Amino acid sequence: GVELQFGGEQAQSGEANLAILQALPAGLTLLLLSLLIEFRSYKKVGIILFTVPLAMAGVAPGLVISGQPFGFLALLGSIALVGIVVNNAILLIDALDHRLKEGADLETALQYAIGRRLRPILLTTLTTILGLTPLAFTSATLWPPFAWAIISGLGCSTLLTILMIPSLYKWIFQKQL
Repeated sequence: GVELQFGGEQAQSGEANLAILQALPAGLTLLLLSLLIEFRSYKKVGIILFTVPLAMAGVAPGLVISGQPFGFLALLGSIALVGIVVNNAILLIDALDHRLKEGADLETALQYAIGRRLRPILLTTLTTILGLTPLAFTSATLWPPFAWAIISGLGCSTLLTILMIPSLYKWIFQKQL
């Protein structure tokens, strides 16, 4: 009547990852609905969602370079990273839309949005990276993957977001405006 099971940390991590992946569709649906309500434009929502792969582009190299595993906390950090990166895109597009509503042409609105939002985006990125640095270099086994996922993903995606969002916006809306 004795049962022997092997599992431990890896089994618990797999269960936690499965729970997150099961909740992911509901979270993405809420994200999409809130963006559609805010912007009332599929094109703008598409531009914002384009930042998600940009965020993920930096996660894997950061984890490999730092020697950290992609486990539960790295996945959690990646999900948190998506929120930060989407917020940066929202800031840029909101500034663009605001300037366009004031009657500016697209080129002027792009210059305004980049000039107006670049500093806050860079400062929040820098403070987040600096705030997570102690976690990244701690001797604990749990927090470094989380911190490195956000640090590397945010560093990479911030640069790509600043370059790609205005370019995509111009490419998609140039003929329309």
